[in-house]
Amino acid sequence: MTIKTPSAPTCPELSVITVTYNERENIITLLDALADTFRSDKKHAIYYLVVDDSSPDGTEEVVSAYQKKHKNTFLV
Repeated sequence: MTIKTPSAPTCPELSVITVTYNERENIITLLDALADTFRSDKKHAIYYLVVDDSSPDGTEEVVSAYQKKHKNTFLV
């Protein structure tokens, strides 16, 4: 028996994991390109996980700002 909750996706999930270090200048371009690539995929609930390795260049801040407009993007 499957129990559905209101927050459960109605389709399989797909997570795209990106590991970063000092990618402030590139990360938005990458995330936008990934979103464009998967935009037409209606078969999956797609999530983008950015794992930042304590970049001193501000990558974390850039991704945090991006997250505010893209609720399927997460910073780890």
